[in-house]
Amino acid sequence: MQDKTITNALLQLRAQIIRSGLDGLDHVEALLIARGVDLQPARKPYRPRHGRTYARLLILDAVRSGPLPGRAIASYAVARVPQDALRRLVSSALWKMGDAGVLVRNNGLWRLAK
Repeated sequence: MQDKTITNALLQLRAQIIRSGLDGLDHVEALLIARGVDLQPARKPYRPRHGRTYARLLILDAVRSGPLPGRAIASYAVARVPQDALRRLVSSALWKMGDAGVLVRNNGLWRLAK
């Protein structure tokens, strides 16, 4: 086996131990230090907390009470999850749901399609 393969396997094992809270971190780090590896903090994988599905659920929840303009729907969503990116996600999801026939837009107001 090549040295870099062993080092990469140990780094992956270290990351898995840190993320899962398993035992044996001291042993893996000792092996990495013995191999001369500079230990950096393990990065957590990027997982968006609120994705498109969540935005669609917020939209449906907002328009159940009646027709609303897009800005009010986005404000409704941001009031529950304060993220600026969510406002853009809601806007995109509104138009996609409109194209799919789930929502209808009349005079700037979005409502559920019947």
